[in-house]
Amino acid sequence: MKTKFIQSNHYDRFSFFNTNRAINFSHVKKIMHSIQVHGLLEEITCNENYEIIDGQHRFIALKNLNLPILAKLRKGATADNIIPSNIVRRGWTIMDYINYYSQKGYEHYNLLENVIQENKDVNLGTSSIIEIYYKEDTHYEVKKLRSGNYKIDVDQGNYIRNIVLDVGSYVPIYGNNAKFVRPINRLIRKNPDISINRLKSQLKKHKVHIYPNEQDTMRGLIDIYNRRLTEKNRI
Repeated sequence: MKTKFIQSNHYDRFSFFNTNRAINFSHVKKIMHSIQVHGLLEEITCNENYEIIDGQHRFIALKNLNLPILAKLRKGATADNIIPSNIVRRGWTIMDYINYYSQKGYEHYNLLENVIQENKDVNLGTSSIIEIYYKEDTHYEVKKLRSGNYKIDVDQGNYIRNIVLDVGSYVPIYGNNAKFVRPINRLIRKNPDISINRLKSQLKKHKVHIYPNEQDTMRGLIDIYNRRLTEKNRI
């Protein structure tokens, strides 16, 4: 791609892709302060149509300060360059990635976006919702979501979410915490025939210890479930 540098006060000539991450105005204020103290440390990047690939927060900060936009133009750059341009930076949240792929028409990300919105009043974190609704039986890894490879199973997710909320009510303090949600999610997936009523009954009698390592917590849940069960009924 050919690159050239420009300086312009014509703010209206610039535009954002709909896949750019949402504007964080608190971040804009920090950048404005930095520019006032140190000057602009890095120009924005856009294509020949002045669509911003990288630096939308810097653009708004410069505009708010009524300062010229310093930009490098990369001819031929598209929305597909947004993540590669930003992946080396801190600040892209999980929701930024979900919004990016949803806006690009990835069906599973659009569904995930809707599920997160529908569960906003449920006392579970966004990361927990993402893991609960993950389609595959393999362990969820955030790199799959960031690379556009996340798959969702809404029906299975609703089923597991309801169990997590139900069983979690028997786990003081940690019932809605990821330290408990992750191991119970994996336990349910690995043991589809598990008796949820038995698990709840056992948790009434025995306290489960929550460990930093989710495998240890899951082993604790299995031990509690299996107490006084014959070998053939154990999980």
